[in-house]
Amino acid sequence: MQIDYIQPTPMSRLRALLPMLYPALAILALSRLSILYGQHIAPLPVCEQLPWVRLAVVIMEVALLMPAAFLLWRGWGTLRDGQYPPPGAAVLFRRPVQRGSLARLTGMGYLLTAGLVSSAMVYLAVYFDVLVLFSQPCTIIPDSALAECVRALTP
Repeated sequence: MQIDYIQPTPMSRLRALLPMLYPALAILALSRLSILYGQHIAPLPVCEQLPWVRLAVVIMEVALLMPAAFLLWRGWGTLRDGQYPPPGAAVLFRRPVQRGSLARLTGMGYLLTAGLVSSAMVYLAVYFDVLVLFSQPCTIIPDSALAECVRALTP
């Protein structure tokens, strides 16, 4: 049985390194945003913080969407072509090509991980909506500032 290898080129190495920058950029952006949040938004009353918290949830949704799309694309390509890494994939080092059941298992693993990341996105959105729903004035101390803010925001 002959083992095939995917040989890296300088351009494929660059293409393989670019997705690895995503976590570093995300951590840098989150650290900068947390500093801004602490300085400008945290001192605001709770009702004025809600739009900014919604923006933070949307940013987290987008941050989770990118890895989920990459995992879905890689898993679908692996299952479609029946080999891992798929043809034309960017690799850093010389890599043996897997075929057969091992490649299918790898592709399904990518799809399962994409599903888990997508379910985390749904959980984040639903959790925030439920949090806002249960912070209605009937469940809050009636004379609190939060109750007044929620009454002002609800139609």
